[in-house]
Amino acid sequence: MPGGTYSGPEPSSTHHTLLTERQMRDRRAKWWRWLGEESESGGVIGRFEGGLYSTEGVWRPSRHSLMKTLGYAFDQVEREVMVQAISAKVNPVQDHTPASAPIGADRTVWVDTLHPVGGALSVTWRLDGRTLPTHGARTVDLRKLRLSPGAHTLTATVTDPTPFVRDPAVRASAALTRTVTWTVDPSLTTVRDGAAAAFTGHTPTGSPVGARAVVHADTTHPTDRTPAVRWRLDGRPVATGPNDRDLDLRSLRLTPGTHTLTARLAGTEEKLSWTVDATSASVSYELSEPVRTVRRAGRPPEYVYDGPFTMRLTARDDQEGAVVSQFRVDGDGWYTYYGWPTDADAPFRFTPGGTVIDDLVYGKLGRSRAVPWDDASPDHGTHTIEYRTIDAAGNVGRARSFLVTLVPPGRP
Repeated sequence: MPGGTYSGPEPSSTHHTLLTERQMRDRRAKWWRWLGEESESGGVIGRFEGGLYSTEGVWRPSRHSLMKTLGYAFDQVEREVMVQAISAKVNPVQDHTPASAPIGADRTVWVDTLHPVGGALSVTWRLDGRTLPTHGARTVDLRKLRLSPGAHTLTATVTDPTPFVRDPAVRASAALTRTVTWTVDPSLTTVRDGAAAAFTGHTPTGSPVGARAVVHADTTHPTDRTPAVRWRLDGRPVATGPNDRDLDLRSLRLTPGTHTLTARLAGTEEKLSWTVDATSASVSYELSEPVRTVRRAGRPPEYVYDGPFTMRLTARDDQEGAVVSQFRVDGDGWYTYYGWPTDADAPFRFTPGGTVIDDLVYGKLGRSRAVPWDDASPDHGTHTIEYRTIDAAGNVGRARSFLVTLVPPGRP
């Protein structure tokens, strides 16, 4: 029953096990590739007892995560499983040169891919098994390859290189990797389609994009040429390399502020424009009245309490859209602030032992990393609370902090 001891066999789920950390490493099983990593949900990925609705006899990767405690992130082990499951519902290859019949060697061949906001997909072209030096280009001009007579095999392999996945089997699965294959016959003559160069799809222009986003612009695909996309930031040209359909703004190291990004289709009047928001939102905190406030040069402000206290976070941004506020205690995982679990308008409440709501514990300060006031009272001591924002464009604000010291009631 829930809360009891697990007595079944090794669980089939990726993020539950009966194995020790050493057994996982020796057998290369379960989450062995992630062991020792700093967990996205706080702490380190290891082996923590409890899971499958049991409190004993089975282990999970992280001390807490969204699978166990609302407000925290999923850890990397859970996230890898979800990436595979979600990615399997779409094809990373969105369209391509028709491959149902042989094609001539007097034309261009192309693939259109998905465009994740967090990073461009990789495309590898091979001719008769030999990798072509295309460096991620979405189009290959067969005329430049000077193919010999006879049939040839051309492939384009599209892969999602997301760092969220470490298992090679997951990476190679149809969820993250797809290959398109063409037979190329140089004796065939391609009928020119007369397609004009134009944009066909792009990152939405109606709202700002973040400073770490990947912006894309897809085009039509004339059989006799490859339309070139020219990017500019604040009027200055931006180099992209062979893949000019995706622009990773992280590589530009944007200064704070608002920027204008444009994409123009060479030889046409076609132009797209985006506002780039490179300024993070701000957040302020409001605490309940402390016993006293201590300010020391070179240190964050310190608030002293002799009992429970509350914290309200208020975010502000110069752009439209929702802003998420987060906080963490003593370097633990970032927790999404949404008021109090039973009242979104109420501030978050901290106590030494936490508050139990629907079998989950909220606001537990726990043992401080600083020296406690009293060894007999391990929950008393100084804690560091950090806070930050994530705005609608995906900009993550710089974390700021303050200190909270808990003292026994009545102590000066």
